[in-house]
Parts: sequence; structure tokens; C-alpha cells
Amino acid sequence: MTEPEIQFAVTCPVCRRESPAGFRFSVVAEALQTGDIRLYSSCHVAGWDASESELAQLREYLDATWSESLREACNDFSLDDFETPQDVAIILAGDLEEFGT
Repeated sequence: MTEPEIQFAVTCPVCRRESPAGFRFSVVAEALQTGDIRLYSSCHVAGWDASESELAQLREYLDATWSESLREACNDFSLDDFETPQDVAIILAGDLEEFGT
């Protein structure tokens, strides 16, 4: 199975044109941890290390994208599916360690 890719826009340093770039999920995750990712443009043979600003934009993009995906995934989630009111109270309180025991 191939690893999923994340697509986001990069701005070419040569012509300033925005184009999509795709990176494996693990590459983006590591970049957000280390603050280091090499970006490439599709319009010119150009590669560069992402600036702090570009890394911040990547974080914002992923936050917005994943937040929307999480909202959509939670639309079908119902607390009515849990067996006891105590289960619901634990989830709402955020005490998942207690819930797992």
C-alpha cells in the first residue's frame, strides 16, 4: 500500500507562480517536527528550503483541512451509542485513561 500524499500550494521563487506540490504524509509530519522541508516548483527546476513563513502556512493549511475532515467524520458520531451515562461523562470530561480501564 502506498503512503498517502498531502497536496498544498507552493510559490515558485523564480516566477512567483503558485502551483500544487505533493509530499508523502510522513515527510510532512517530519517537517513539522523538525522545521525542515525542501520544496520544489513545477514551473522551473527550482528547489529551496521552506522558510518559517512557508512552514507556518503549511501548518495552517493542514489545521484547516484536518479540522474540516474531523468535523465531517464526527457528524455520524453519537454519544447515544455508549452503554452508560458514566461512559458519556468520562468522554466529555476528557478522561480517556479512565475510560480505557
